[in-house]
Amino acid sequence: MSNSLLLSLLVLVVIASSCRSASPPQDHLSPVTGKSKGPTGNDARRQQDAYETPIVVAWLEDQAISESSGLVASQRNPGVLWTHNDSGDGPFLYALDEQGQRRGVWRVSGAEAFDWEDIGVGPGPQPGKSYLYVGDIGDNEEARRQITIYRVPEPEVTPADAKSGRKSLRVTEPAEPIRLQYPDGRHDAEALLVHHVT
Repeated sequence: MSNSLLLSLLVLVVIASSCRSASPPQDHLSPVTGKSKGPTGNDARRQQDAYETPIVVAWLEDQAISESSGLVASQRNPGVLWTHNDSGDGPFLYALDEQGQRRGVWRVSGAEAFDWEDIGVGPGPQPGKSYLYVGDIGDNEEARRQITIYRVPEPEVTPADAKSGRKSLRVTEPAEPIRLQYPDGRHDAEALLVHHVT
């Protein structure tokens, strides 16, 4: 792996770890009754402008996806999405379609799952081939000496794979572990970005 790719991955992980999403405006509680007074005045107008009504796009069919922590659109399989669970699951990738229907389960060969937080897709060492990048980058206690990003060639998803599950797993090609250390100490990262060209 080139130094520039390692540096790009490290910079993106550091940026992701330093970004904090803004908390939505909270309802105000009355100190006397403890009941919500709701936002008022400018707070109410900002809240109304900032959020739209959520729309349910799909329900996930595969009940093994209990805490989806990353989601990426496949480059190899049109209409397929890849996800994985947060900590507490094994090194499993779940394929689903845009309606949330299961398309298969893969164990990432050679990988461990300490705290997988995000997944990306992009190029890799073999030109013209799509790779998945799985970020084992979670560190809520900031106790990890290093983090790992697993790069694995993106599997082809066939109709028969939809019957696979945790008891009848497909297996990916061997993953390449990319082990990184932050230059300024330990951080918890929740997002991973992969440059689509480099």
